[in-house]
Amino acid sequence: MNCVNNPNLCQYNTRIGWFYVESIYQDEKCTFFTTDTFIFDQFGIAYVPLGKENCLYIHNHRSDEIVKIYGNWWEYYYPD
Repeated sequence: MNCVNNPNLCQYNTRIGWFYVESIYQDEKCTFFTTDTFIFDQFGIAYVPLGKENCLYIHNHRSDEIVKIYGNWWEYYYPD
């Protein structure tokens, strides 16, 4: 939760649970933790406050994969 509340503290060499985080960004109160990239594809986890689930759909591609892990945590895959 420290990384969710203040992402600037966790920009480099951060782990969220089992995930190594490459980058962190926030959008509309949602915090995205990119855990892997391949060319332009992004994989990661996101912390999403209740009622803010729309922030997960940033690309609106049919091939986006967004899965709830538990609580306010989601896993995402955004192909490009």
